[in-house]
Amino acid sequence: MNIQLIIYIISSISIFILASVVFLKNPKNIHNRIFASFIFFGFIYVTSLAIADLAKQPSLSLIAVRTAIFATNYIAFFLYLLAKYFPITPAKTPKLQTITLFVVSTILSLLAFTPYMISTISITQFGADLDTVGVLYYIQQAYLVIMIITSIIILAKKISKSNLLQRNQIRFIIYVTAFYAFVNIVIINTLPLFLQYKGLGPLLTAPSSVIMFMGYAYVIVRHRLFDIKLVVVRTLIYLLSIFVLASLYSFIAFGLASIFLNNLSVQSQQIIYVFLAVLLAFTFAPIKKLFERITNSIFYRNKYDAQQLINSIGQIMASEIDLDKLSTKVIKELCTEMKIDKGEIVVFGEKQ
Repeated sequence: MNIQLIIYIISSISIFILASVVFLKNPKNIHNRIFASFIFFGFIYVTSLAIADLAKQPSLSLIAVRTAIFATNYIAFFLYLLAKYFPITPAKTPKLQTITLFVVSTILSLLAFTPYMISTISITQFGADLDTVGVLYYIQQAYLVIMIITSIIILAKKISKSNLLQRNQIRFIIYVTAFYAFVNIVIINTLPLFLQYKGLGPLLTAPSSVIMFMGYAYVIVRHRLFDIKLVVVRTLIYLLSIFVLASLYSFIAFGLASIFLNNLSVQSQQIIYVFLAVLLAFTFAPIKKLFERITNSIFYRNKYDAQQLINSIGQIMASEIDLDKLSTKVIKELCTEMKIDKGEIVVFGEKQ
């Protein structure tokens, strides 16, 4: 199992979980439905490219690439809907415009399975890459660019009319979407057609998908885009832990082992592999705790343990009788633990 496959697996699972959790949290809310649909087609896109890059049969890789192109049209469509409906659903919904764009997206998606979109692909050492494309491919790419730019402009115009929390949400949606669109449309899908090097797509698709998931997870958790903070954080912890363990095992078992274990007997190699598996099993808990501390420091920076804070203040009050010193220590403890800039204590007289 190579690193590329590990990244693809983690990307697909992460994106699917994100779409499912957002939808199941509130399936009646239009924002949840649109965002879940947007992420779900992202899951189809990443999974299809994973099959295309890892498949050994050119015919299967071609079908997978066409399926990925199929998904990109709906990604652009639901991104546009997200821009229109987020953060507040408009009083007048543009039904005719929505239906028209949906029809256009569907037509382009169906045409993705014809030679007029993509005729042939080439299999490089890193995976599948575009080789011969039809005129519809350029039309489809232009459609994606127009839809994404329009969506970003719509979202940007809403920043000034939104509150502070919504402004942060919109900004991060724009940043993540612009980055992912640039990498996938410009670098992965367009540049290889004009350059001799054909390895950009397979090399960048999986890492950019991981960055996209992390970006949306950050805005969901840090800026409360949807109320699924705990689920996303715990999912990140387990996925990062699995990724590190799988990477370590792949590196040790298939990298170093191929250098140092070739001269050993089969029985000795099996013993070493069992030892490595047991070692990794024991290291899972420490790695998981490490990522818990990292994610908590990022996503729960402003959270504090109320009972622990009360206990520490109680200890201060029990150890100090001077009112000025007592007030100073209590304020310092409150500001430190609650992550606030300053505070004051008002002491009333006997008659107040």
